Amino acid sequence: MNCSFINAHIGYYHFTDTGFSCKIVPSLGGSVQELIVGGKTVIKGVPLSSMGKKEYLTFCNSALLFPFPNRVAGGTYTFGDTGFQLEQNEKNLGNAIHGLVYTETAEVVSQSDSSLKFRFDHKINDGYPFAYSLIITYELSLSGLKLKFEVENKGDVSMPFGLGWHPYFVSEEQENFSIQFKTDKKYLTNETMIPDRSEMMKDMNLKLSELEIDNSFRLTGTEILLKGPDRLLKIVVPGGSFLQLFNPSEKDCIAIEPMSCIPNAFNNKIGLNELAPGTVFKWNIELKVAMIP
Repeated sequence: MNCSFINAHIGYYHFTDTGFSCKIVPSLGGSVQELIVGGKTVIKGVPLSSMGKKEYLTFCNSALLFPFPNRVAGGTYTFGDTGFQLEQNEKNLGNAIHGLVYTETAEVVSQSDSSLKFRFDHKINDGYPFAYSLIITYELSLSGLKLKFEVENKGDVSMPFGLGWHPYFVSEEQENFSIQFKTDKKYLTNETMIPDRSEMMKDMNLKLSELEIDNSFRLTGTEILLKGPDRLLKIVVPGGSFLQLFNPSEKDCIAIEPMSCIPNAFNNKIGLNELAPGTVFKWNIELKVAMIP
């Protein structure tokens, strides 16, 4: 595999091999904006142009979600005895959405022909006054990628946080695609897309064409399978993880979003992590892709 930096309109690292292409963009929050395996597109990205950047900021293709995935209701939360106000960057619903790093430019720490390591150092603000270092490592192979998160609390007080990843997987003709995962609970949302109730679930196995949702699930297993006529994708997550599914109206892709907590965890505390000063938290995701002749 080879890696080169392409200094185009939006610069990116391009990993290539026979039938394989992966583009990772530091200025778009260190996100993957193309993954091709076996000559077929697996992850849907955005054009690396000014229009593509606007699309990314709207749909957050493959965004790295930290220090919270999905939404915080009204952008407000309390930690300890103190209340905080995040930017309400989901203007139509008045929420904070997708964390703080997805709009930042990642600092490149190191690279090789099959890996890339980024770093984000938090600039403390009133909405999230907790100092952290977030290191993201991509490890690539001809059958997919591993995504490694490492969070270090650089401050002198405990910090609340959650993690997530927001890729869109190509799935045209969704009646021919199915998704499977082990779960026991689905979280339902109110009119502002904030979970406010739940229902017990059995393990999920259904066609994508039957999905009309933007809901989260508590996982009881560590694998999410996406099956199509020409591909089998397996996403492997840590035990105790959660999953968000979002099926866009175009029905040409599906957002399968592994998360360490559910939406609004800063308030409902479901899956929320607290990291003590000077300590490190690690969390990994692996995507395995098998193309079917």
